[in-house]
Amino acid sequence: MQRLQNEAQTYANRVVPDARGRAAQILQVAEGYQQQAIAEAKGQSARFEKVYDEYRKAPDVNAPAHLFGDDGAHPRQFRKAGL
Repeated sequence: MQRLQNEAQTYANRVVPDARGRAAQILQVAEGYQQQAIAEAKGQSARFEKVYDEYRKAPDVNAPAHLFGDDGAHPRQFRKAGL
């Protein structure tokens, strides 16, 4: 019985530190992905804010086309909708 307990303890002493190391490595990689996702989301948010600011500066969609040089390059749905 004692021999089996010693073998089990030896096995645990070898396997557990390796498993903990692998787990720490996985957590580190996951945290890196999380930080990358956060950075990408912040970048997208900044781009959306810039687009929204430009949208708010656009002329009223109800104004005659000749007043804001409608050349057909920019669809009306992206212009300010009477805000």
